[in-house]
Amino acid sequence: SDPLECPDAARTYHLEPDPDAAVRSATRFAERCVQESGLDAATLATYGTDHTVEDIEAIRADLGVERIVLYGESYGTVVAQRYAALHGDRLQALILDGVVDLGQSSTRMWTEATRGFESVLNDTFVACRADADCRVDLPDPASTYDVTFETLDARPPIVSFGDAGGEVRPHLLTAEHLADAAAQAMYSPGR
Repeated sequence: SDPLECPDAARTYHLEPDPDAAVRSATRFAERCVQESGLDAATLATYGTDHTVEDIEAIRADLGVERIVLYGESYGTVVAQRYAALHGDRLQALILDGVVDLGQSSTRMWTEATRGFESVLNDTFVACRADADCRVDLPDPASTYDVTFETLDARPPIVSFGDAGGEVRPHLLTAEHLADAAAQAMYSPGR
């Protein structure tokens, strides 16, 4: 299927966070994302988890397959768990990677994820110190990260770089941007 994407809205959301007004920032992102994706806002209610589950079931039925192996990753584990609850008799196997525990509150889930990110960051520092090439550039990666974070927190510079359209613009680079970039890199193994 063709994914609905809004990379410019996402980039703006991550580059211009409004930590004092998270709801306003998220609302602005959602509005920009709908506009950028070309989606009719009136159809948003048809893009929920249960709709996705029923789309999977319809595809399974259209293919004439009795049972499927379903793989879900991150938010996909929510969809896969919901499919298993509604159509478990249609599953040969269920594979969950990076499970979202539906029994946890989102606050607890993100608290645990933050601990995981911290662990991965520390493991990355250890791996860097064990790698000769990395060690040349970053003899003490944890200290470098901490100093960079403190510097950005105290005096965020304005840096210029090209956006998705190639336009070079100035951006304020904050400690929050560094933390967000590190978390995104740890969350997405392909980065």
